[in-house]
Order: sequence, then C-alpha cells, then structure tokens
Amino acid sequence: MKLLTFIFLLNVSCSFAQSHFKNEILNGNWQGILKQNTETTTKNFAYWIKLSVKGDSIFGMARTEVANTEYFAVIDIKGIIKKNKIEFIEDYIIEQKPRPNFSWCLISGLLSYNEKDNSLAGNWTSESANCSPGSLLLYKSVKELNTTQTLKNTYSSFDELANKLKLKENVSGLKIILPKVYFETNSHKLNLESKEDVQKVYLLMTKNEKIRINLQGHTDAVGDDDLNMKLSYLRAKEIYDALIVKGIDGGRLSFEGYGKSRPIDNTNTTEGNFKNRRVEIEVTITK
Repeated sequence: MKLLTFIFLLNVSCSFAQSHFKNEILNGNWQGILKQNTETTTKNFAYWIKLSVKGDSIFGMARTEVANTEYFAVIDIKGIIKKNKIEFIEDYIIEQKPRPNFSWCLISGLLSYNEKDNSLAGNWTSESANCSPGSLLLYKSVKELNTTQTLKNTYSSFDELANKLKLKENVSGLKIILPKVYFETNSHKLNLESKEDVQKVYLLMTKNEKIRINLQGHTDAVGDDDLNMKLSYLRAKEIYDALIVKGIDGGRLSFEGYGKSRPIDNTNTTEGNFKNRRVEIEVTITK
C-alpha cells in the first residue's frame, strides 16, 4: 500500500439549523484513523489534521505515519468553505521521511461533522495507483499536531521510569502500559481496580513538574472499526478527565484514540486481544 497525503471535501452536516453553524467549530486539532479497504481486509492507520479557519477560507496541515516506524509525512493543506462544505487541497509536503520504494498518495473524500460527539467522518477515494478507497474518522483533539520526526518509543514501567528520573536520564519517548486499567465490553467507564494506576500517573506528574503525558487508547481487533476508534478515544479521555479532576493541569495532558490500528500482540487469539485492549501513557519532558 502507499502512504497517504490527500485532497478531500469536508461536508459539514449537523442537526442544528444551517444559520447556526459556525465555521470556527472546525478550528483546531483532529485525530483518529484512516481506513483503507483492500480485497481481503481493512487496514487502519493513525491520522491527524490541524485546521485554521479564516472567514470562508481554511488552512492547515495533516500528518500520516507508518505505525512503530520512523516513516511519516506532514502536508500543507488549504481550501475554502462553500455551503457547509470545505474544499481541501494538498498544497505541498512540508516534512517527510518516506518509506523506501513507496510514495505518498493523493486522496479525495467527503466527511460530515457530527455535533453530538464532535467528530468528522466520511469516505475517501484516490486515482493514484495502488490506493484503494477507504474512510476517515476523526475526533477533536487537545494534542498539538506533531510536525517533526516520529518520537521513538521504548516500553518501560513505573519503577524503571522512577529510577531513570532519579538518575536524571532522558525519559522522553518512554511508554508505560497501564496494567490495571481495563474496561467492560463496549464501555469506557473506569472500574475500581483502574484507579490504582490513575493514582500512579497522578503521583508521577505531581512529583515531576516537567513531565507531560499523552494518554493513548487501544482496542482489540474484534467488532466494528469505527466503534473501536470511538471506544479507544473515550477510554483515554476517561483517564484524562480523572487526572484533571485530581488537579493536574490540562496543559500537561493530552489523549488520543487509535482503535485497533496498533496491536501489540496476536489479533487472532483471546490472549492476544486481551493484551491489545489497553491504555498507554507516553512520556515527554519539557525543557
């Protein structure tokens, strides 16, 4: 498959009257999954977009990357809003590390705005070779779009992280799977056991003021892709909200949902899917 840059139409449809729609509602960062349908399966990729609205004009950037690799592209986009539709066009690639022997595709599509859950969703197609069509599902995000190289991640534990901090070693990029955080099927509500890991994250951040945490929700491969994406987003947000209630500054936190796009174990076994249903924290340090 080819990785994707894009040209697309964004159809803004909502339940309230057209006269009440504010273009500015599209301002900001969006994050979710790009799905690509093949003959045998549907592939999922993490996807980000940052939009800036000025009158009826829109500018922004998009980011796509290959999971668990250094390959990514950041694309400049621009467009105009007409009759609740936004016409986007890819302008040029700002920054990239292309995958060897692959090139970026151009796609066109139609997305709808859902006021109820603050999401953008729809389909895309492409005339580029080897680029089968698919869909996009994006949610409003508090995390800034990354315009540089992909952060290299290493899995760790709370004890190992504490030891590295004590030794004043670099901890940016460390990831910790929250082992006691789990959810009932089709639910994003935290159980009692989860509160222990939430408390550990809280203590980590109160003792280390320079630490920033990105919460990342993941699901197993069972069920509808869009539902999995929504669940992963809401599960990460649930912990984000719990930390905010405890007093952590929201500027030090962000959250994302990846659905089933980034498994860490076999997706065809019960044990593997149990491990794939997880919430991780990604650590960065401010200077």
